[in-house]
Amino acid sequence: MSGASFRDLFCAARVCAFSEFEERVFWACVYPQGVFVARLIWRWHRGFFAADLELIRAAGELMSVSDLKTEISNFRYHHPARGLLRGALKVRISGQMLLNLAVGLFRAAR
Repeated sequence: MSGASFRDLFCAARVCAFSEFEERVFWACVYPQGVFVARLIWRWHRGFFAADLELIRAAGELMSVSDLKTEISNFRYHHPARGLLRGALKVRISGQMLLNLAVGLFRAAR
């Protein structure tokens, strides 16, 4: 699947519709220690994760790991992990987990 975007590769590998992409990637990349609290927040205030979902949406369009690294770097600069929930409890996605997921998919597509 040369020339495929991260979203194309993810949805093909996980056999899911494009409409499921953001949520599926989100749950694949949430820090394990933050999953329980994230599920509670997701249920009542999904807007808390707007920045995370924005990163995933942007990542979906990308066609290379180097572009994703740049996107994640920009995200970390503009959305630092502050506060009890996002900082200490890690109720957010992991940029490294997102990058690892993409690297695996792009490698498999070669």
